[in-house]
Parts: sequence; C-alpha cells; structure tokens
Amino acid sequence: MNEAQMLQGLREKNMDALHLVISTYGGLIYKVINSVLDSAYDKSNIDECMNDVLMTLWYNIDTFDEERGKFTSWLISVSKFKAIDYKRKNNKAYQYEEVNKEGVIEQHVTSFADTPDDESFYTLIECLNEQDRIVFIRRYLQEDTIEEIAADLQLSVDTIYSRLSRGRKRIKQAIGGE
Repeated sequence: MNEAQMLQGLREKNMDALHLVISTYGGLIYKVINSVLDSAYDKSNIDECMNDVLMTLWYNIDTFDEERGKFTSWLISVSKFKAIDYKRKNNKAYQYEEVNKEGVIEQHVTSFADTPDDESFYTLIECLNEQDRIVFIRRYLQEDTIEEIAADLQLSVDTIYSRLSRGRKRIKQAIGGE
C-alpha cells in the first residue's frame, strides 16, 4: 500500500491503513513527542500522547491536503502540537493557589525549579516585582495563554502584554543589555 492508498484508507476509516501508519511512522511520532516532553515525563505519558496523536489523525485526516504539503510534515506538526498541548495541560497540575492575610491570591509553583534551566529562569526574574514574576512564570514555565493569565489575575490582556514587555526590558538591563 503506497502513501496515497494509505491516506484514502484513513479517510475511509480502514483500520489496516491506521496499522500501516503506526508501523511506518510510529517511531517518528514517538521521537517527536519525546523531544517535546522532557525527562519529567515517563514512557506512559509519551504513549498516552501518542494515542492522542493517532486519534487526531483518525478523526481529522480530512484536514490534510496533499497539495499543501507532505503527509510526513503534517504528521510531525500534529505530533509536535499535541505534545505541546499535553505538556501544557499537565504543567498546570504543579500549580496551586494560596490566599494570604489580605485575601489576595498568590500563585506558587512547586516543581518547576528542578532543572538547571528553570533555576536560571528564576535567577533572571529576581529583578522583577512579585506580580510580574507570577506573570513570567505562568507564561514561560507553565506556558499558559495570555488570556488565561489575565482572567486568573483579574487583569486585562493588554496589561499582561505590557507586564511581559516591561519585564523583558528590565531583565535585559539587569543582564547588561541595552
């Protein structure tokens, strides 16, 4: 079965075509997912994400257009974005909220400083005020969307963008940039 026949089989919901995708591209899908999910994720997480990719492939094969690109490229993109979504979804599990004496919600992150990169990140953002540090952690470590951050902190989207922009400038100045 060639690639065109395989794609037609997938569109017709032929399980043999799906098995061919798994045997032909399974290793590639696994490598892409493994490259996105870091060492904090074990094989069962990668397998779960791979199942999500295959489900997406099965139900959304009609979105692939042979004229716009190669199937392999499309499959790599689907795998990469599913892995990013999986990582984003699971990173939120590390966050919890604590209400201080004034009733203000403080965001705390528990398990993110385990890697040297995260420790460097925390060192970089020391020059920021507490509110800006929370925004930076949520955006760059937890990979939350601007809209999610704005809603949770009860700020406007424009305010979040401004805090990120000013924060990047402060960090650049602190490390000897402009």
